[in-house]
Amino acid sequence: MPAVSVIIPVYNVEKQLGRCLDSILSQNFQDYEILCVNDASPDNCAGILEEYSARDPRIKVTHFPENRGPGAARNEAIRRASGETMVACDPDDILPENSLGKRYAVWKKHGAVVRGQRLNLSGNGQLTAHQEYMPNYRGVAVTPSQDIRHLKLLVSHHLWLLPLELIRKGKVEYNESMRNAQDAWFMAQVFFKIPKLIWLEDVVYILCVRPGSVTQRTLFLEYYVNRIKNSEKFYEEAVLYKKLPFGDKYFSDIILSVFDSLRFDASVDMDRGLDRLIQYTVGISDRYSSMDRILRNADLLPQHLGLVFLHYLLRHNNGSLKYRLHRTMNDLGKFTASGKL
Repeated sequence: MPAVSVIIPVYNVEKQLGRCLDSILSQNFQDYEILCVNDASPDNCAGILEEYSARDPRIKVTHFPENRGPGAARNEAIRRASGETMVACDPDDILPENSLGKRYAVWKKHGAVVRGQRLNLSGNGQLTAHQEYMPNYRGVAVTPSQDIRHLKLLVSHHLWLLPLELIRKGKVEYNESMRNAQDAWFMAQVFFKIPKLIWLEDVVYILCVRPGSVTQRTLFLEYYVNRIKNSEKFYEEAVLYKKLPFGDKYFSDIILSVFDSLRFDASVDMDRGLDRLIQYTVGISDRYSSMDRILRNADLLPQHLGLVFLHYLLRHNNGSLKYRLHRTMNDLGKFTASGKL
């Protein structure tokens, strides 16, 4: 049994795929397998994968006859994986040479799920830190579901090392209908199942930003809707594990993040789509009585500004997307200054 199974969905990355595979083959830790699923890529990815797998039997390739999306490709790779643990990787990114060894060593020593850090690599070769680290927990094993501050974990599935037994017993899967924002859906199912976690301050992943990987305009609305859907999935898990306050907090934080991002997203006209997004968000709030419960408790309002934002947004029915969002943000600023709705 390999120590680590590296899960890679492959589509339209012929120029970057070799670099990604080379970074894994150059690891200073060699007890792994690489599960590549070619999602009917129209370029030469299939040929590149076959060439690499012929050179190294640890590279195992599956070819989809038609495009099914990255969620389906990742799920297929997980089904075929035979390792003790799994690591997710995108085919246009890079693993530092100690990425697998560092994470697996912590897993073996502590029996804990592991989460590291990443760097972003721009198209011009500039590296920038992407800090998602909680210094107070350096080297200390924690249980995420016992501290609401760990909700910031629900992103960046690439940074984790997870036991495959946890994934399979928990029936954790990627959402195959989503073309983007899948990591939070996956992590929403994992969060409450983690008995022990160790944060690493080591960089274990390099995310390579390239023009061809930027979400196309027609997907922008889908991206924002998916982020709200992820919070709905986390709510389901929070209720199941009797951790409703975690669901409230995560939902509220996602609302504020999504709608605040839309204020500055000048590349897409969402005036029509905004109403659909608002109604979908309100539907989740109604299902879990989120606004009703939080808005009745003044002590909870400062920790749930997203739900306060939604409360104000529903008052502004007219005008453009930008106008309504800026008016709402002004209302939220007045609330934070006064503490009164």
